[in-house]
Amino acid sequence: MLGIVFDAFNAYLGNAIGEFVGEMALYGSIAAFAMVMHQAGARRMATFAAITAIAGWTSMFRNMTSLVQPAADITNVLLPAFLTVFGVWLGFMFAPSRR
Repeated sequence: MLGIVFDAFNAYLGNAIGEFVGEMALYGSIAAFAMVMHQAGARRMATFAAITAIAGWTSMFRNMTSLVQPAADITNVLLPAFLTVFGVWLGFMFAPSRR
């Protein structure tokens, strides 16, 4: 009986709420990066970040409805691509030779 209760709480608190809140924070930080990059003049990177954040916020609801599965599939490609490009961009922006 204890195993059943644990599995139920794990599914609800861990997968449903924890995953949802974690993804909301992740894509919120990407949206904040987008706003800062836009103000700094990096319009293309800001647009890429904003698209990633919007797709991610949409795909957060994949555990609640299957209607957003296409957005989740797109996010599965966009997120690693954005993180890679963002890391390279930051490397070029803060390279010692640019100071």
